[in-house]
Amino acid sequence: MIIGAAFAFGWTPCIGPILGVILTYAGMLENVNRGVALLFVYSLGLGVPFLLTALGINHFWRVFKRIKKYLGLLEVTSGIIMVILGVMIFSNKLTLIQSWLPFLNKFAL
Repeated sequence: MIIGAAFAFGWTPCIGPILGVILTYAGMLENVNRGVALLFVYSLGLGVPFLLTALGINHFWRVFKRIKKYLGLLEVTSGIIMVILGVMIFSNKLTLIQSWLPFLNKFAL
């Protein structure tokens, strides 16, 4: 029951541990303004992705309705691509993609 309440109030495995560290670090700072700034930036980092998601969800649903009839084909095609990539990785031939798609070289690190 306690774990369920913790998750309901936002204490998740991905946010909870770092939140404790951020709050402890901000509380230990001698400069209060710097601690408040740190907490503000942390809050923005958590909030902005959710706000952007909320703003873009209507556009997503419009696009989803248009491609809904092609989902079966998309699943099969992506599955075939994954199997081909898996075989290429297993056989150590993944570098062949460079010769097939040379325009991807400009994105290499």
